[in-house]
Amino acid sequence: MNYRFSALITKEDNLYVARCPELGVTSQGEDVESARSNLREAIELYLETWGAPESSDRPEQAFWTFVEVTQSARSKKRASRSYAKRAAMSLLKSAQPSECSAQWSRSIAPPPKGLFPTS
Repeated sequence: MNYRFSALITKEDNLYVARCPELGVTSQGEDVESARSNLREAIELYLETWGAPESSDRPEQAFWTFVEVTQSARSKKRASRSYAKRAAMSLLKSAQPSECSAQWSRSIAPPPKGLFPTS
């Protein structure tokens, strides 16, 4: 049976990364054609392992479009704060629980409730 899936190929560093959003499959290659070929192989392996998605899971017609956004000076400042917050959260996620409390004790605000679930 033949299937048709969409693929998004982007250049990241020295590689081309190919993604199939319908299946959540990603592959890469040194050029566009090898990335596409590797994605095709990854999709084939996905279908062999998990089977084909039901037709209701896929939209009838998917398409890519562009959205233009202008960032104001105020939103740039907000974005830089947001970046700092994400960096702190990344640090906390990679730290051990005992290190987390030490990290938070040096920070400005306490961790949000529920961030470290208890078992």
